[in-house]
This record gives sequence, structure tokens and C-alpha cells, in this order.
Amino acid sequence: MNGRNELSQARRIVVKIGSRMLASDPEMIPRLATEVAQLRAEKRSVVVVTSGAIAIGCHRLGYG
Repeated sequence: MNGRNELSQARRIVVKIGSRMLASDPEMIPRLATEVAQLRAEKRSVVVVTSGAIAIGCHRLGYG
């Protein structure tokens, strides 16, 4: 089995997103939400892991 085939068969997907990506791309969160919704519609479990909460908060408050 190759990596893509294994991923297409996975029941649980873990997505790790870095702070810089979340803070620098305003479209990242809506895109991520869309993709997670699609995976959930396929009855897959999705875990999103990020260290970006502080970075996003600072950005939204105008500090970054």
C-alpha cells in the first residue's frame, strides 16, 4: 500500500498546523473548516493540532 492509498482508507486523520500558517493566511481557517467538514461527512474522525491560538488572537487584536 502506498501513502495516498493508506490515507484514503484512514478512519482518523490528524492535521498539524503551525502558528505562522494560521496567522499569515486569512483563508486558512475557512479552508481547513471546509476540508474537515468533508472528512466528517465521510464518517472520518479528524484531530486538528495547532500551536496557533496565541498567534491568531494577537493577529485579530491587531498585534501582528
